[in-house]
Amino acid sequence: MRYALVTGGGRGIGRAVCLKLASQGWNILINYASNAAKAQETLSAVLSCGVKGELLPFDVTDAEAVDDAVRGWQEAHPEDVIAALVNNAGVRDDNLLIWLEPAAWQKVLSTTLDGFYN
Repeated sequence: MRYALVTGGGRGIGRAVCLKLASQGWNILINYASNAAKAQETLSAVLSCGVKGELLPFDVTDAEAVDDAVRGWQEAHPEDVIAALVNNAGVRDDNLLIWLEPAAWQKVLSTTLDGFYN
């Protein structure tokens, strides 16, 4: 069985992507880092499309966590495959760049760049 993994799939654009893919018959793996309640809402909506879905929580900025989560899922689903990946996870900081704190800048870069790489 084929699945699509959507990082940051619990809310916002990620939720919309999950629902669109589910409406096209894809089984969905919903990744999220912090908001389990919103991810669960997305999962319920995905399941209502008549496809399978699962939550796959991990922080995309943590390479070891990504590897552990994906490897664990693959071991639990030896007959299934992640056939599509939507790298949607992201953060934003609404400050102008001149007022953006270094820690916020690093979080944006880690999520956007390291998350894509991981």
